[in-house]
Amino acid sequence: MCMGAILNARIKKVYFGAYEAKGRSMTAQLAASNLVNHTVEVEGGVMREECAEVLSSFFSEMRERTKKENCEN
Repeated sequence: MCMGAILNARIKKVYFGAYEAKGRSMTAQLAASNLVNHTVEVEGGVMREECAEVLSSFFSEMRERTKKENCEN
């Protein structure tokens, strides 16, 4: 969805930090697909370790919160 919005907005270049850990991201393929007569340059891995840590912490906290909520019910 994000890449679709980026392509429709005609953004020229996108930077991101963390790669999708399970390899399910199609960012490069979508960026090069020219689906709406526009391509976008994508540069990944910017501050890779820091971004990966932010994502890992977020999802770890989310799992703990969900676990706690399920135990209370």
